[in-house]
Amino acid sequence: MSEYYTNPAATPATTASGELGWEDEINDDFVELQPGTYQFRVTKLARGRHSGADWMPPCNKVEVEIEIIEPTTGMPVSIRDTLYLHQKGKWKICKFFEAIGLKKKGENLRMSWNIIGKTGMCETVLKEGNRGGKFANVKSYIPAEDVQNRAPQPVQPAQPQQAAPQTYQAPQNPNPNWNPGAF
Repeated sequence: MSEYYTNPAATPATTASGELGWEDEINDDFVELQPGTYQFRVTKLARGRHSGADWMPPCNKVEVEIEIIEPTTGMPVSIRDTLYLHQKGKWKICKFFEAIGLKKKGENLRMSWNIIGKTGMCETVLKEGNRGGKFANVKSYIPAEDVQNRAPQPVQPAQPQQAAPQTYQAPQNPNPNWNPGAF
């Protein structure tokens, strides 16, 4: 599952864990990332263990945190995505490694998790959270080989349309015997 974060750089934290002090000044720095195709950078990685569920048995897991720059505000947005080290999840692991350029299509992958700072492309969607809010989620990772075909289009602010200058053109005279202004 992926998870949406606010901008960690804009929120003061008194400890490395992110804990706030009793009288710290904070702000509401929620940046909503619209669904789309974005370049990302891997910023964090945490190994762990999935305890098991109906849809996935117990297995190792890797939580990667990727950072995407929101195009209209320029603010970084972090998304956490979990890669399950299980046969059921190997397709996603392969797509992730293809996106960051460490695997080519059709080749076997030997997982190496020295990936902090690697960049790639992904497609995001908004998902409904358990408490009713929406959060950004990675829908798919785009293989580096395919990036030329799916490069993101830059977001440009809407510019007002300027109407073409209007010039008056007298109507054509349908009656050749009529002279305008003559009595």
